[in-house]
Amino acid sequence: MPILYCTVKRLFSPPIPLS
Repeated sequence: MPILYCTVKRLFSPPIPLS
């Protein structure tokens, strides 16, 4: 499931600002 992958990746990686 791509949604699960995104959630796990987001939890493991902090939000990076795309400035």
